[in-house]
Amino acid sequence: MSLFLNSEPETNDPMSPEQQHSESSMTLQPAEVLAMEENTPMRKKVLLLINERAVAGSAKGKLFEIVSALALAHCEVTVYPILPSAGITSESIFADVIREQRTYDLIACSGGDGTLNHVMHCMIAWNLALPVLYFPAGTTNDFARTLNIPTEVKEITSLLTSGDLFHYDIGCFNDKHFNYIAAFGAFTSVSWSTDQGFKNALGYGAYFLEGIRSAGDALRSRCPMKITCDGTTIEGDFLFGAVSNSTSVAGFRTQALEQAALNDGVFEVILIKAPNDLSGIAELLNIMRLAISDSSSDALQGNDAFQILHAREIHVEAEQPISWTLDGEYGGEPKNVDIRVLPQRGCIYVPGPLV
Repeated sequence: MSLFLNSEPETNDPMSPEQQHSESSMTLQPAEVLAMEENTPMRKKVLLLINERAVAGSAKGKLFEIVSALALAHCEVTVYPILPSAGITSESIFADVIREQRTYDLIACSGGDGTLNHVMHCMIAWNLALPVLYFPAGTTNDFARTLNIPTEVKEITSLLTSGDLFHYDIGCFNDKHFNYIAAFGAFTSVSWSTDQGFKNALGYGAYFLEGIRSAGDALRSRCPMKITCDGTTIEGDFLFGAVSNSTSVAGFRTQALEQAALNDGVFEVILIKAPNDLSGIAELLNIMRLAISDSSSDALQGNDAFQILHAREIHVEAEQPISWTLDGEYGGEPKNVDIRVLPQRGCIYVPGPLV
């Protein structure tokens, strides 16, 4: 299956003899065609995946703008819509590409963090070492913000000539993958349990309202498990846990994460132990508030409820099935999880050098 966008003539009226003569007189000779080809950059073959369902706000209806911008950047574009209800997913699209042995120079996608997650997962699963041009059009676009990827179509397309290719670490989560975070526990279900139409209409506000609605249950959640990070084992009841390659985990910015990088071959792990009573919850909320509002306070350090580690391999054993989120997408409810770093397996266009 392959969907192409082809330009149609503006009129179906037959040409007059004069017009036909004018057209024939403009026919280029082989030498002229060759000269034009020599001065024209080779067109890049682009596979573009569009997730219109994930598109929020002013980004809706920008398919023509994206395709036009890519065409002006000397790209030959093949377009696929992502329509899960019809069985057209990133996974099925890439399966078609592999089966039909089609080749591309780069992959482009438009959607949210979840759309990019599926695209990267497919590329790694099929061992496709191609750069990605990302048009962030979701509700939060956390990963795009981390990489300083612009939101305007023309600015994004210009990265093909003026931007840099950034190679970053990918997380392997059992048989799945993630770009920047795998998490469990309090509030992690908000991103994938919030109604999509609600998210498109309210943006961040939808997450905020859903978070308030679920706050009581979230703060009472307890996840008994054993977590091993590069040989160091921690056991207990956890309120929240995350494995990330970012300087900010769940909004926390702390000195312990300041040296984190997206391409250093190491993940940052943050664990929050479940409080035993209401006073423990109040203290926890206060520490979290400080950690989010002022990284210089380093409120997480020296507190028994918080642990921050750095690891290349993480193994999790839970007493019961635990819901996980991968880049904001539902990641299943496995009891046992193996997470490891795939060093610099991701490749994406960014505005400039990232350190």
